[in-house]
Amino acid sequence: MCAHKGSQGVQCAENSLKHERGEELLPLLLAYRDAVNRVLEELWNSIEWKKKEDTREEAV
Repeated sequence: MCAHKGSQGVQCAENSLKHERGEELLPLLLAYRDAVNRVLEELWNSIEWKKKEDTREEAV
């Protein structure tokens, strides 16, 4: 929630998500992170990189 403070601008209060079972969510979140990282690594490794030709001319 934000409130206008006149010429001082806007002041916002922090809102945090509270969950009664945070400890139970941690293993799920870690497994999700690992799965996403594996997919990204597989995609990254499957990219065929092309070498950029050097178009600069040598100074004589």
